[in-house]
Amino acid sequence: MIRRLVRTVEGRAALRGGVTQGAAFVLLRLARFAVLPFVFRALSESELGLYGLLQTGYVVAFTLFGAGTGSSVVRAAADQRTGAVASHVVGRSVAAVLATLCLAPTLLFVAPSLAPAAASAVLAVALGLVMEGTYHAARSAGRHRLCALLLTVNSLTWAALVVALVLVEGWGVTGLMLALAGSHLAGWCVGLLALGPSAWSGATRPEMVRQLRFGAPIALTDILHVAAGLDRLVVQQLLGLARAGVYHFATVFMDPLLLLDRAAVVSSEPWLYAASPEQLRERVAHLMRTQSALHLAAAVCLAALATEIAWVLGPASYADALWAAPVLLLVPVLGTQTRLVGFGAAHRSRTGVLAMAAATDLALALGLAWLLAPAFDLLGVGVARAIGALAGLAVAAWSTQRLIGKLPVLPVALAGAFTALLCVALASPLLSLPIWVRLPLGALAAVALAAGLWPRDTAQD
Repeated sequence: MIRRLVRTVEGRAALRGGVTQGAAFVLLRLARFAVLPFVFRALSESELGLYGLLQTGYVVAFTLFGAGTGSSVVRAAADQRTGAVASHVVGRSVAAVLATLCLAPTLLFVAPSLAPAAASAVLAVALGLVMEGTYHAARSAGRHRLCALLLTVNSLTWAALVVALVLVEGWGVTGLMLALAGSHLAGWCVGLLALGPSAWSGATRPEMVRQLRFGAPIALTDILHVAAGLDRLVVQQLLGLARAGVYHFATVFMDPLLLLDRAAVVSSEPWLYAASPEQLRERVAHLMRTQSALHLAAAVCLAALATEIAWVLGPASYADALWAAPVLLLVPVLGTQTRLVGFGAAHRSRTGVLAMAAATDLALALGLAWLLAPAFDLLGVGVARAIGALAGLAVAAWSTQRLIGKLPVLPVALAGAFTALLCVALASPLLSLPIWVRLPLGALAAVALAAGLWPRDTAQD
């Protein structure tokens, strides 16, 4: 596949984007993991639970007001529409103002002790919208180095502010949200300086409306997808705020896989949108196989080291996170597959396919979490998330295959089920396997998964 991929202009651009931005994503996560052990020790389980709930609300609001226009501007750039980038940047600025006007009144209903943290979250939403506007503008123009620079500035600023506000000043959850807002502000300033006047000139209302219409179904999909993070609210309601903090700790294990997911999506999206109808099925199928091979192998490796990672990241009070973490590792893998399949439908202007998949995921994840949490604690919530993600992939695949042809969904799903069982066996406190058993077993399984799923070199150019 790689040999055929680099023969095309779009393929070479996708690879450059994946490598360049992938390196920046790695730096972002490394900066995050460098400070997280100190944060987890500085905050109580209840404070971490509160932060998890605020972060979920931030992501939902950010996605809602973003309106899916990040994908819209990439599609518009592929179609070479005049004024697409400037319209996107201006549109994101308008969205930031609307977000502030809509969210600020909600602060009147927040308890006084929580008001500073909630206000910081509102500020983070507004600044995040404009910062991501410059990021997508650079991405749609093929300026991968600028994208990497924005991500790097964002990650390093966040880490520095967390150290200053949370660890030194002791501002707790408020400091975490202010660090997020400050990192967005730094990235936005750098993006505007690098893009120059071209980022604003040439914007037109018809193009902004066109991007909004294309992005609205995608935004609905993204909202439904990120709303699955409301499982933290389910945990808080059924098991208490402290258990919600432990569950939030468990979700941190997904971060490396979310990193791979983000790199896969931002690099492959322009390549898929540039495909001809004859090339589309082959490109989607090959991306499904390559990404599942990489992601499942990474999930097994994380599970093999889960005990050690938990020991490094947080105190012993978070040990119960290992009941949910192994199952949660499957969620971002299935999410990546769903988005790749959905791109095939979006190429045919059927963006509603992803919305149906996300709605299925959300309904099952939250419904099953509410049923399973009282009996199975955090493990039940993790299983509910995995089942919801698998059902979402099934819905997306069923709809997309009717449009573009057969895709390798069954091998990916079977490999995912095997990986989930293996991750539980490697990381679960129930077995408590020694590291000299976990490491070779995990390495062997990772190699086997990668070799079995990696596609044969038959992709079309």
